[in-house]
Amino acid sequence: MQTATGTSGFSERFGLKPGEFLVFCDLKLIRLLGKGAHACVFLAIDLRVAERKVVVKITSRASREIDVLARLRHPNISPVLDVRHDEESGFVGIVMPYESQRTLRDHLVEACIPGGIFGKAGWSDDAAGFMRNVCDGLTAAHQKGIIHADVKPENLLLRPDDSVQVIDFGLAPLENGPDEGGTGLYFAPERVAAVQSGEQFTPNTRCDIYSIGICLFELLRGRVPFYPTDDDSEEAAITSMLDSIRRGLPKSPLIDREMRKIIAKCTAFDPADRFQNVSEVSNALQEYLTPQRKFLRRLAGGKRLFALVATVAVMVMSFGVYQKSTSPSLHIREHTQAVALAESGEFSMALPHINAAVEAAPDNLNTRFLRARILIRIAEQPRWTHSLRQPMWQRARDDLSTVHTTTQSRRVAAVLGYVEARLSRFDVASKLLGLAQQTHAVRVNRAVALAQIGQPEAAVSILVQFDSPAALHNLAMIEYATGNSQGASNLMEAAMRQSDNPILSADAAAVFAKVGDVDKSLTALDRAISRGLDAESAKPQIVSNLPSLADDARFQELTGGTRLRRDWLSPRLVPVDDDWPLLTDLYETD
Repeated sequence: MQTATGTSGFSERFGLKPGEFLVFCDLKLIRLLGKGAHACVFLAIDLRVAERKVVVKITSRASREIDVLARLRHPNISPVLDVRHDEESGFVGIVMPYESQRTLRDHLVEACIPGGIFGKAGWSDDAAGFMRNVCDGLTAAHQKGIIHADVKPENLLLRPDDSVQVIDFGLAPLENGPDEGGTGLYFAPERVAAVQSGEQFTPNTRCDIYSIGICLFELLRGRVPFYPTDDDSEEAAITSMLDSIRRGLPKSPLIDREMRKIIAKCTAFDPADRFQNVSEVSNALQEYLTPQRKFLRRLAGGKRLFALVATVAVMVMSFGVYQKSTSPSLHIREHTQAVALAESGEFSMALPHINAAVEAAPDNLNTRFLRARILIRIAEQPRWTHSLRQPMWQRARDDLSTVHTTTQSRRVAAVLGYVEARLSRFDVASKLLGLAQQTHAVRVNRAVALAQIGQPEAAVSILVQFDSPAALHNLAMIEYATGNSQGASNLMEAAMRQSDNPILSADAAAVFAKVGDVDKSLTALDRAISRGLDAESAKPQIVSNLPSLADDARFQELTGGTRLRRDWLSPRLVPVDDDWPLLTDLYETD
């Protein structure tokens, strides 16, 4: 690992000087894409091959994966372009093509937001097509004696042409070797039982087939079918997980009868009852996608609709009894599962569960409030575009408005005011935040709203009471807007000493350019880009403040990198409920 002068992908994070970047075996590391227990994945530029963009996985445990991938050549398996060894550090870089960063997990989350395509016409066919690609890739691996052992949506890459590639064979077991782990919700029951007993177990073909079935169900239903219902201890969690699998697939109107048979055979408790090999799964999915089968499914759907209309009177008469007997248990189960996933940071996976809980008990204010908070957490993730993020804010606002109208809770007012500000409804936000509990976050957010509706003096009177990065940042922006560029510069420096937020750094770069400090401006811009900011989005304001920068070689190098997002969330608004426990009945009147 060496350094060179130029763009810093990670200068401060790795202790480098401004204007330096990391080079690993002639790979210029631009951006961290992800990391696990044993590896980090970067977007990089290969300096050996016409500066092509690549993805590199840097790990100290690559020997097995390199051997595995060297034996595999298939269009549905992400190929290896090169392997780089750094003798000094002992790390190995596995170089792969840069085509897409979207996994099937990302695709599912985008589809599940309000207005998304989840469950609509053609969704089941798309899922079948995706997983058929996966089956074809795994068939090639299995024919070479290679088991993936960690098939899940995160490891299935969706390419621009809508084909799917299998990635990350890092947990592929050696022949007769021990199970190296993976993701428990996708474990076949025999793997779960081996964990419980402590016996050595080597994942096999049937384990990958089981995981394929779980992925199919999750794509169609929005959540995995089996999960532990008792987590008082590891033993209790494993036992309840096995009981859940043994009971079989839960019913869902989103999964048609033919697809259910395929998934049920993939996920059978007894391995002998599953498909014998992945090719059989692929053939079943291919048959599912034939025009004849599609026509028969539409015909069957029409018959079921006719039968539903014919019996609607009976359903209406019995609905009260049905609701009393089943909805409470369904509501509690789905709500509890949503809380468990949200508390572990899996907000995207929690969303389908909390949606189901709201459907089961639409008048339960605590559930509506929890859904709003989960939507907020998802919307705050910087990977979303504006068009995808806005419906999340709007759905959260709808839920919060319902809860606040009923309860008049000051805590709910704080969250609702934050969301209204995210939707640029600053006049409404300022009123709600004035009614809320006056925490630091609420007061900073109210100052933002006041500044936006033409009351900068009131905003300043609030912000000067705090020395947090958000308060200093907002004060700097107010000073900047009123022409006090040097004062804004001083405030930005103080804020940057406490925070490395990319928007703060980009705004600081513009302010430093305004006062003519080239070095500080480039250092701040470098920091913003290293945290993932789209350089193109920061470039125009900086150039307008200091036109001579446009010809600066360092500036050109910094702003010539990969474009990411143009619509990062502004840090000027502060999330108000980061420390609130998810199980608290926050809708109660304070």
